[in-house]
Amino acid sequence: EGERVQNETTTNVFEEDDDVMFEKNVPKCRLARILEEVNMLRKANPDFRIYLTGHSLGGALALLTALEVAAKWGTNQNPVTYIGIGNPRAATISFRDVVETLEREGKLRCLGVHHHLDIVPMMPNAPMNVQKKNAYCQVGFQMLLRSDELEMKYSPTDDSSSSSWQKSIGARMAKAVSRVDKIPVRHHYLTYMSRLQSFQAPLDKLHLNDYYNEFVKPGLFSGSDKKMTPTHVSASQDGQSAAEHEADENE
Repeated sequence: EGERVQNETTTNVFEEDDDVMFEKNVPKCRLARILEEVNMLRKANPDFRIYLTGHSLGGALALLTALEVAAKWGTNQNPVTYIGIGNPRAATISFRDVVETLEREGKLRCLGVHHHLDIVPMMPNAPMNVQKKNAYCQVGFQMLLRSDELEMKYSPTDDSSSSSWQKSIGARMAKAVSRVDKIPVRHHYLTYMSRLQSFQAPLDKLHLNDYYNEFVKPGLFSGSDKKMTPTHVSASQDGQSAAEHEADENE
């Protein structure tokens, strides 16, 4: 987002071997301990911003935590920011509506970064007979990384239940599963880092606050001077070229 943090404190709240976030039969659940640690860091560093991020399942867990943190401590001047990398659909449309409420209150910002042929962000996929409110979906803004461009969309505005978006997901899903051997590579975090590098130059000019002010609620956050909010952005030719990315996908 163009921000440069001079003093930064990073903590890994999921560092224990047990990957179960919500433990049973213990005095205090994992989430409660996470919130305690975040609160201590927040009090010790009141001017710091809170970012929660994770890759794959870690991204889904970070989103659930971000909702709790934003509801407790998010403010319009200092919103909680969630960034998921290749994260699966973590919850239902009802959950997404709660996220949108916090976004419109200026307490939370959400961005999911997804490779367009990574099958994980398209899962779990709901059967046709599932009621809309019970269907799983992404939340907030989605940055869809293609070989030569990225696409920005806001989920509640153009959600996964719309016919056009559902057809797009169906086409991407079919192409993704046609090369099962590519699934691990497309989902790997190093693949995401490489793809994002090719978009570094245009991304340096974009600000998430501007997108929120344009597509969610005018004047929600302090925006940049340029106020650029393109929904499609071409990749730079720095690092791996778009042609090389395309070749990787079609091998």
